[in-house]
Amino acid sequence: MRIATIPCFGSPRLDYSQQSTAAQTDPLNKKNVPTGGPVFFGCWLDFNQPDHRYPLHPTDDGPFALGSMKSIQELIRGNHQCLVAEIFSPQSDSIAVDTLPPAGPGTLAQRNLSIDESSNPGEFADSRTVSHTFEIGGWTAKRGELQEAETLMIDWGNLPTGTRATLFFPEVDAYASARLATSHSGSKRLQVIDAHTLRCAVGGKTFVPVVITERRRTPALLTVELPAGVIAGQIFRLLVRQISVTRGQRQVTGMFQFSIPVRKTGELLRTEERKLGVIRWMARSLVKGDSWTPVISRYLENVVARVTAFGGNPAAVPPSPYGGPRDGPHGCLPGCLPGWVVAVLRLLGFWKAV
Repeated sequence: MRIATIPCFGSPRLDYSQQSTAAQTDPLNKKNVPTGGPVFFGCWLDFNQPDHRYPLHPTDDGPFALGSMKSIQELIRGNHQCLVAEIFSPQSDSIAVDTLPPAGPGTLAQRNLSIDESSNPGEFADSRTVSHTFEIGGWTAKRGELQEAETLMIDWGNLPTGTRATLFFPEVDAYASARLATSHSGSKRLQVIDAHTLRCAVGGKTFVPVVITERRRTPALLTVELPAGVIAGQIFRLLVRQISVTRGQRQVTGMFQFSIPVRKTGELLRTEERKLGVIRWMARSLVKGDSWTPVISRYLENVVARVTAFGGNPAAVPPSPYGGPRDGPHGCLPGCLPGWVVAVLRLLGFWKAV
């Protein structure tokens, strides 16, 4: 199994090499809720910390062998994370493990928002190309002559005319998906690029059947290339929903919004270098046969091309949990010197941000 969700707390995490994750408590957020006004709760989203917390493939609640543990950052398969909040009380029913849409139970709320920036003036296509990794629960079933599949419904929002978009599913039959889409709707809005890549017609809504032979979750990569002529300050948005058939009824079981702000090229390089360093670091945790490997490899190719298009040198960006080579003074990454040394250097004027 894989970690599908990683809980965050207001209280410090336990040492899961010594204690079970089931022993974790959160007393800071355990309180009676008063009536008559707003109530605020908090947690620390510590997924960029280098501490080793969980194994790559846990089989129980721990404790976990120290040598098998990874940082949360190494377990995340992309540049975007979903946030789900839960309101819990002992009197309420517990949430079923197989609860499909987070919007289903009244005690859950979810926010899925990915932001990736495009360039203006964007003279190179790679500077106007953005990508987003995600995972979809997929399976295909036959009922008589009717074939049904999990489906992505993409609402292209305000993307401009001339936008190009592709979907890459390393475990999905692109030819079968295109045929099924045509047989269901009669339209040909999907074009097969290769055995696992589809080009989508942009505009209105596009339905993409995810043809897979067994019920499992499968990784994917959405890539969008904006046309030349986009202007700094513009923001483009699209919405992706997963539609499932449950007990004969279709329902939305997953969703994310992809926002694409347009900024000046010179403002984007450092952010992209930071992304490249972190994704290269995360990719080192992939093991042989991991279904995410083809997706992360293609995603890295896109990020490398963006760094080059923004005027950077991707060869100078090593794998790092801290970001790009310029995220620390004079190329020294945060954490490479003790804090007291940093303080003295700053006091003496030798420590300057670059």
